[in-house]
Amino acid sequence: MTLTIIAAAIKVDGVIVTEPPPARHHDLIHAYGMGGRCYVPPDRQGFLTSERRFVRREPAAVIAYEAGQIPEPKHRLFSEDLW
Repeated sequence: MTLTIIAAAIKVDGVIVTEPPPARHHDLIHAYGMGGRCYVPPDRQGFLTSERRFVRREPAAVIAYEAGQIPEPKHRLFSEDLW
């Protein structure tokens, strides 16, 4: 089975927050507040894989490209690239 990206996710204080697409990172940050925070550092923003693993934007871009989810290689993946 091919590894794919299935959802945007954020990781704060060891907690992974995600919702089904078309939820985007800003939706997650604002909906869950994560202790009243409205900012989540870029290194805590990523995606959930089909194996239910959190990955940052850079490896997510490689996974999405190799799975045929995006048409060309990218340095970082954004939810807008997928949905």
